[in-house]
Amino acid sequence: MILEITDRQKRTAFYPEGGGQEAEGGFINEFEVTDVIIKDEIIYHKVESDVKPGDTVHCKINFEKRYDHMQQHTGEHILSGVIENKFGYTNVGFHIGSEGMRVDYSGYLTDDELIAMEKEANDVIRKNIEIYQDYPDKNDTRLKDFRFKKELHGDIRIVDIRGVDCCACCGTHMKSTSEVGIIKIVSSSKYKNGIRLNVLCGDRALKYYNYMLHQSDNISQMISTNVLDLESGVRKLIDQKNELEREKKRVMEELIDYKCKELTKTNKRSIVVFENIDSKSLKKMASKLREMSDKDLFIFSETSGRTHYIFSSNTMDMKKMNEDFKEDFDAKGGGNSKSVSGSLRANKEDVIHWINKKLFD
Repeated sequence: MILEITDRQKRTAFYPEGGGQEAEGGFINEFEVTDVIIKDEIIYHKVESDVKPGDTVHCKINFEKRYDHMQQHTGEHILSGVIENKFGYTNVGFHIGSEGMRVDYSGYLTDDELIAMEKEANDVIRKNIEIYQDYPDKNDTRLKDFRFKKELHGDIRIVDIRGVDCCACCGTHMKSTSEVGIIKIVSSSKYKNGIRLNVLCGDRALKYYNYMLHQSDNISQMISTNVLDLESGVRKLIDQKNELEREKKRVMEELIDYKCKELTKTNKRSIVVFENIDSKSLKKMASKLREMSDKDLFIFSETSGRTHYIFSSNTMDMKKMNEDFKEDFDAKGGGNSKSVSGSLRANKEDVIHWINKKLFD
């Protein structure tokens, strides 16, 4: 059911979606309000309810979500204020989501500049500056110099953090900067001609820190290193992995050489099955065998739950054979009349039986 408030003076207790901020929801009587929007001067409440026009109802907002949005939105004002005061970059996009807050600015900031702006924003929080939210009259000097993204008409609501930020805004905010708790820039990326920041404030920042600390503790235990030495510990593991990869490559090349020499001694046609040899190594083996011999080759390797294959021949049409193979086994692959490759999920015995039947029937 959609409940409407058509007179803007009959104010709703629930914040409607707008100004980069989601609706917070709550309850009308015992029924949950799942969305609140304002369109063409009408406030719409989405609620599963049988409330009738003229009924008196009890409204209860979702204060946990309201308070969270107040922390995020006030944090955005503080951060946007210090960035504009220092660099002249304006907030050109803003959204509070369920997991994070996105803020876009008109200019780019380096990592060092972001660290400095984050520190300055948190300094503002610690100063416990009072936040004024009101509708000033037309003679108020604040109306001559305030932040806004679009042309405004009628009464203008100003959110004023003295000496930091003065902005036209319809959102929900704290009464003082100290209530934000903390501002943390989690990530940044180039966006259009400026920068996009992902920011967490207050309780969200604390939850994020606790999550990251939990993850760091778990990883430090896995690799047996101090949490403060995680970077060097991970780099050491990467170096060890790279060394193992190089050794694996060397051994694989020796194996390929050995197998190729052995296969050149066999009959005109060879069916070869390997375990855990990747498709790249298979292709290398097939290429080397074609250089050493003109025999027909049917090479398979089972790895990661799939069977990779290469068919190669100078006497048979491998492309035609591969089409039949793909149709019977739902394989994925391609090639030309002399050589084809691909992969499939199938029992290797069934595959070998199919090849033998094609070759010798």
